[in-house]
Amino acid sequence: MKRLLFIGNSHLAALKTAWDGTPRPGYDAEFFAAPQRTYLRMSLMSGNTFGLPAEGESQRQRKIAEATNGKAAVSLADRQIIVLVGGFSATDAVAELLADCDVAGLREAGAPSLLSQPLFASICAALAQNALPETGWHNRLDAKVVLIPRPATNETCLASTYPAFLPLQKLAANPTGALPGFVAFDTALAKLATAHGMTYLPQPTETRTAAGLTAQNFLAEGGGITAGEAHKRGDHAHMNAAYGAAVVETLLTWLDPSQPPT
Repeated sequence: MKRLLFIGNSHLAALKTAWDGTPRPGYDAEFFAAPQRTYLRMSLMSGNTFGLPAEGESQRQRKIAEATNGKAAVSLADRQIIVLVGGFSATDAVAELLADCDVAGLREAGAPSLLSQPLFASICAALAQNALPETGWHNRLDAKVVLIPRPATNETCLASTYPAFLPLQKLAANPTGALPGFVAFDTALAKLATAHGMTYLPQPTETRTAAGLTAQNFLAEGGGITAGEAHKRGDHAHMNAAYGAAVVETLLTWLDPSQPPT
């Protein structure tokens, strides 16, 4: 029996829905999640736990965590695999770079600036360094730590007039080399995670478009553009159970490559 603990922000919901929807013999899984504002206040604590301390945090944050999980902290003891979900991404930064810069031999779309591949690789390495979790997760001896990134923005953002989506819209208009650019970041983060005793599993390729966005059919219900509000951000960030299932299959394949997909 493999004992898993999933920890994350709101992006963990897609994985939990997918996990709960299919029997998983041979696995004992616990999920511990919180909305982003609450999750950012959580940390590793004494007693081999993760969450909010008993003292020092607002009652509101504790109530949110307890309403979601029945507790404000979770024990890491007796868990063989700890899966951290929802961070570990530089999609926005990479998108802004690729929208305005070509990369020699990788993306040549007629952008006003040209980067060499070594320079682009060094930028990806720096972004990957900033994407790592707190050092207490590094080189753990009691459990394997797996990093699952938040999904790339959904392609439904392409119909939005919200300014932050402009780089993604530029990429989608000419996606040549865009996806390989995002893969370069994934490769840098995977290498760095391994060096710190962790495993990084990138977003499943089958869920992404040529421009590196998450495909529309993976958007969570209620997401996208609200009628008459294309100028607002909307929710193009959260994905559905089908997306969660693709991520879960990636994880299970990593855990046991001999097992066929469910």
